[in-house]
Amino acid sequence: MCRNLVALTMLRLILEYLIPVNMYMGLMPSNELLELYGLNLWSKISQAVKQGRLGTLNNLIQENQMLFLHRGTFLILESLKKYAFRNLLKKVYLCNKDLPGMTKAAQVSIHVISAAVKSFGELDLSQDSIECMIAGLIHERLALGYISHGNAVVFKRDNAFPKLVDLHGIGSLNGRMDVS
Repeated sequence: MCRNLVALTMLRLILEYLIPVNMYMGLMPSNELLELYGLNLWSKISQAVKQGRLGTLNNLIQENQMLFLHRGTFLILESLKKYAFRNLLKKVYLCNKDLPGMTKAAQVSIHVISAAVKSFGELDLSQDSIECMIAGLIHERLALGYISHGNAVVFKRDNAFPKLVDLHGIGSLNGRMDVS
C-alpha cells in the first residue's frame, strides 16, 4: 500500500511538470487523465486555453502564481495566453469566414475582434494592444495573414491557423487533443 501511494505521488508530480510542457507544444491533456490524478487546476487551465477565455486563464495564473513560480512552470503558463488569444481569434475568424463577399482571404475588423476579446475573452484591451497581440501571432506563424492597421486583419482563407503540433514539429506524437 505504501509503495502504491509513493508511486502515485511521484506520477502526479511528474504530470505536474509534463502537462504544461505538453500544453505549450499544443497537446492538451485528456479530462480522464486529469480527473484520475486529481489535477483539477490543469483541467480549468486547459479549458480556458481551448475556449479562448483570456480573463479566466489570467485569473487562474494569478491565483496560483506562487505555486507555478515554485515549480518553475510560470513562464510556460504565461506563454499559454497567446494560445488562448489565438483560439479566440480563430473563433472570430470562423464566424466571419463564410460571410458573403469573402473570396480568397477573410477580413475581420479589429473592432469585431476587440468586442470578442471584451465579451468572450473577458478582458478590456485597447485596439493597439490587440493589434500588437495579433502581430505577434502572425510573426510566430500561429496565424497566417496580415494587419491592415487600424482597420482589419486579413487572414489566409484556408488554414489560417496551423495546428500547433505541426508548428513545433511533433506532428507524429499521438496527442489527446490539439489546441487548434
